[in-house]
Amino acid sequence: MGTTYTVKYYPAPSSPKRDDIKRRVDAKLLEINRSLSTYLPNSEISRFNREGHLQEFSLSPLFQKALRLSFEVFEQSGGFFDPSIGPLVGLFGHGPKRHRRPPAKANIRKALAWVGLHKYRISKDFKRIQKPHKKAYLDFSASAKGLGVDETAKLLETFGIHRYMVEIGGEIRVGSGRDKPWRLAVERPLKKERSIQTTVELENASLATSGNYRNTYTVKGQRYSHIIDPHSGKTSPGDLLSVSVIYDNCTQADAWATALLAMGKKKALDTANRLGLKVLLIASTSTGLQELRGRHWPKP
Repeated sequence: MGTTYTVKYYPAPSSPKRDDIKRRVDAKLLEINRSLSTYLPNSEISRFNREGHLQEFSLSPLFQKALRLSFEVFEQSGGFFDPSIGPLVGLFGHGPKRHRRPPAKANIRKALAWVGLHKYRISKDFKRIQKPHKKAYLDFSASAKGLGVDETAKLLETFGIHRYMVEIGGEIRVGSGRDKPWRLAVERPLKKERSIQTTVELENASLATSGNYRNTYTVKGQRYSHIIDPHSGKTSPGDLLSVSVIYDNCTQADAWATALLAMGKKKALDTANRLGLKVLLIASTSTGLQELRGRHWPKP
């Protein structure tokens, strides 16, 4: 996944030893990579992306779960979260083949014809899928870290461990606390420093943040980020710097953070309030950072 992970927990009386737990966690994360990493040429998703568009592809349970949870957010967000955005991600140089050259408008228009999860033929049980075009390309990078968090938390719970914190690349899920809830930080969206914007106390919930201020490049005064609007093929508006989402599972918290960031400030806040999502938006203004809390975000 190209990042680090942290697991903190209070052992249960019957839980395995620390080294055994770490070995099982590592094995689970490697299993997820073998299924969903577009950076591994022989992963399940890479093999699917190489398939012809007439070939039906049978999916592993992990791939099925990623697809099903993504499809829910795809529909509820009006397509602003879309794992079929792979062709556009590659054009902007944020995929496995990295570069810093913005694409021509004609190439964006061409790639948009291959984007849209509703264009794929997906069985009702999410066990089989068929591409709409040979150049169609799935990319779960915007939710795979969240899935890794959820699968790791689920593994801990099978060991009888319910007091835990799992974090992968900044996406977090916590179980119950010991004497009080877990206190988690939301990072201030500044490119050249790391500091805390605010904190939130959580139990049995997930927190994911999507940022629009580090994974970027600038060409001729125009900034290009890795967050792309699947409808227009344009990178997300520069004024909305980060979106944090509290949700029951981390896979969809991760997906929603990306979807809302792609929407822009006003639409993101309206959507969150309408759907009852717990969100914190941080935007840039001429006078500094602006914090926008959704109606359902926990009060300080």
